[in-house]
Amino acid sequence: MSAVAPSNAGRRLKWLHRIGYVTTAVFCAELVALAAVAGPEIYRIAALWAEQRRENRTREGPLPAGKALTQELALLPPLPSLGRDALRFGTHFSLSDKSYALSLALPANAPRASGEILRMSVNGDKPILLSAARFTMPRDAYRRMTQQLDEQTDNWNGKGYGGCLDGAATAFERVRGQKISSGVGLCVSHYTDLSRLIYRSIKPYAPCDALPEYDLWVESEDWAATCAGKRTAPTD
Repeated sequence: MSAVAPSNAGRRLKWLHRIGYVTTAVFCAELVALAAVAGPEIYRIAALWAEQRRENRTREGPLPAGKALTQELALLPPLPSLGRDALRFGTHFSLSDKSYALSLALPANAPRASGEILRMSVNGDKPILLSAARFTMPRDAYRRMTQQLDEQTDNWNGKGYGGCLDGAATAFERVRGQKISSGVGLCVSHYTDLSRLIYRSIKPYAPCDALPEYDLWVESEDWAATCAGKRTAPTD
């Protein structure tokens, strides 16, 4: 009895299986090659983001020396002298040659918080003080600002952002009784929001020429002229 020749459909099915096996093998080989090439880069980016999160998270204690803006903050009154309810803040927009720093403190039972705003040049290795202005703000206004700041910064675990060509470096140190918290960041919206919060909160009470024109702490070309006729701080 002669063997029955396989049908055309059967032969086609065998070839389809073979093509499928080859295609799968090629695909797997491509995945292995891609992993070999991209794997180290993916690991590098993940490590970079993890380091950035560690750097811009909220930490316990004052900012360590050597962090961004610590030289500016060092020109302010030291933290121990500010009492048990205080704030130090600094910012520098990367495209500007000016930086700002301020301190604010609310003594127990005082009706107003007292503060100082520093304006500095950052053309050299160290900030050069250009002007200093004292101001006060009502207790309730200070409380609203610091409550928002505390809500935004407590337990902030940081954020990775990859590469960044420009932005505003922002730093803060917050004193609440025996607790001190701090943070510093660049190119992270969290710190942009903090910077705007502080600017908008103190602007009604600070001397006009102590602050830049914009809430990112950036001066306009005619910065000096914007305060003509209104160089004293309001008292309300």
